[in-house]
Amino acid sequence: MSHKAAVGRWIFILPVALLALVFVYRRGQDQNWDLQNYHYYAGYALLNGRQLTDLAATGIQSFLNPLSNVLVYLSLSHLSFPASAWVITLLQLLSLPLLVMISTQLGGRLGSERFSVAELLALCLSVLAPLWWSELGTSFSSSLTAPLMLGALYLGVRSSLADSAETIAVDGNVGIGHARQLPRTHDYGIWLAGGLLGFAAGLKLTNALFAIGFVAALACSAPLHDWRRSGVLLIKTGIGMFVGFGLTAWWNVYLLQVWDSPLFPWYNGLFKSPYFDTGNFRDMRWYFASLAEFVRFLVDAVTGSGKTSEVAFADARLLLLVLMAPLALGIKKRYGELGRPLLFFMLFVMVSFVLWARMFAYQRYLIPIELLFGLALWVLLSCVVRSRKAMTLSLGLILALAAATFKIPDWGHVRPAQPQVNAFGLSLPPALAATPAQYLVLSSPLGFILPFLHPDSRFYGVQTAPQIDALIRAALAAQPNLPVRVLSARSNAAHLWNQLQQVGFTPLHDALACSHFRSYFEQYMICGITPRQSATGLAAAPVEIDLRSKDLLPPTVLDVLGLSAQENWGRWSDGRTVKLLLANCLPASKLDISIRGRAFGPNVGQPVQLGLESTTPDAAGAVINTPLFFAGDDRDVSASLDNRGGTAACLNILSLTIPKPTSPAQLGLGADNRALGLGMVRLTLKAVP
Repeated sequence: MSHKAAVGRWIFILPVALLALVFVYRRGQDQNWDLQNYHYYAGYALLNGRQLTDLAATGIQSFLNPLSNVLVYLSLSHLSFPASAWVITLLQLLSLPLLVMISTQLGGRLGSERFSVAELLALCLSVLAPLWWSELGTSFSSSLTAPLMLGALYLGVRSSLADSAETIAVDGNVGIGHARQLPRTHDYGIWLAGGLLGFAAGLKLTNALFAIGFVAALACSAPLHDWRRSGVLLIKTGIGMFVGFGLTAWWNVYLLQVWDSPLFPWYNGLFKSPYFDTGNFRDMRWYFASLAEFVRFLVDAVTGSGKTSEVAFADARLLLLVLMAPLALGIKKRYGELGRPLLFFMLFVMVSFVLWARMFAYQRYLIPIELLFGLALWVLLSCVVRSRKAMTLSLGLILALAAATFKIPDWGHVRPAQPQVNAFGLSLPPALAATPAQYLVLSSPLGFILPFLHPDSRFYGVQTAPQIDALIRAALAAQPNLPVRVLSARSNAAHLWNQLQQVGFTPLHDALACSHFRSYFEQYMICGITPRQSATGLAAAPVEIDLRSKDLLPPTVLDVLGLSAQENWGRWSDGRTVKLLLANCLPASKLDISIRGRAFGPNVGQPVQLGLESTTPDAAGAVINTPLFFAGDDRDVSASLDNRGGTAACLNILSLTIPKPTSPAQLGLGADNRALGLGMVRLTLKAVP
């Protein structure tokens, strides 16, 4: 390859890399769900030996190999945005030189000793990969581990090229002609290719499908007369995979020793660990039930599809690749054999793609192959098109179509108001981080909060599995002197007590005192748990909520449901009911309730039912209620409820039932479709001895 060709190929990388860095900066700080749930915590846990003290702190994701998350934790803990994101991006951009190296090998086999326009278009088409762009600067590991698969593929193509007894075209045609013969070279690279694939599979189990695709391509592209040589290469690849996986196998050994399964909790139908339900877990959201459904996905992906992703994306290359593969390979039979290096490359792409569709069907897992679509289309076009001009024109048209329909999904980002080493905008009360405790982690995503708490704390993920809940109950009993606290998202408040019952806490016997705090993403609460008989003051404490204020909720309130967004004067109800979720059972006494507010439209002068309810399943529904009547302007409306009836139920919900929820749009007052009923300014609740 000439010096000019080398410079041309490598110059391609620079503008793409600069564009990627600008793209990451403009998108903002990564806030994806997995980062908040387990990516950040996993790196922290590995570096601090949390596996020895915590139990499924982030759910089943607690048992994924955490090694790839160490970089994420360190960069977000020590660098502010954008430096933290750029560090991750630079590693993800290692895929670019590897793409160029692969295209160089393929280009030589396609007769492009020089850096042709067709090769440039193929590379541009390859980087037009929406999921790869979506992961740049984020904590997702598919793009971080993609260079390992691309490196292995480069070595595999190079080995196939060196072993090939075929010739390379150097005339004016694209197809294979007559020219010099390549010499055999040492195949040390095949050992390294296996090692890279094994290491990638150890870091992220879903990468194993690319190892299978590599082996299948290596075996099926080999000539029958050279089966001994092919067998040796397969053995060397297998040994390399074993060694590469061995670098990460310490994690699988840990899982086997502690959880009785090297892949816990996955494939438990095979390993039968007693700590998880027997069965092979699969997320059935990502599944093609039929060939017709797969075809619909390919067609939908041209303009936008959410079939294989939580967030919709668009990639026309998927359909073009599947349509062209059988056509191109069928035509190629008229022109001769495809050639071992190109056949190996295409088999790797297509076998991996089929395995992905059958085993996972989740789009981000396909990123290493997604980056090869442009090169694969280049190879397929070489089977159909004979002239360079036609090749260039065809690739240009495909690139234009792919670019016109290209849609990058966004997994969640935020632009910090100022540079800070606090990627989550977390405002945790200092008192909570000052003392250790046993934390019952409810709902997701919460793992990012755990590194900010006291390092001597212990974190237990409730409701990961009944068997693990039993281990949590035993762990709580073994540490009676360490306080117990609940960590939950505010949006999970309605389910909090039902979840706590799984580990032995009930509102009839226990009480909560909560501290609320925020992040960029949501509001959260940490509630200390104490015996109810020693915390009677919590239940009797008065509650006052000013719905005009941006202050956090008081310690005895979990959440307020059924309200629309805050406005300067207060908040409107939106729907049939408004519910004030209290942290504890209301005392058995008279209760005085006062609400300052106004009724909307047909609700003026109509009875708004004020009631007390219970969150416990055996006593759900209104137990005590009385009507309230509101005017069309702000007024104070008061009522008293008698909770001295001796009911055994825990009444911890104050509810307001709106008689006629009505939208302004229904009354011809604009386009507002909220179902309004009661405008609330302030609410107070007091227990009267």
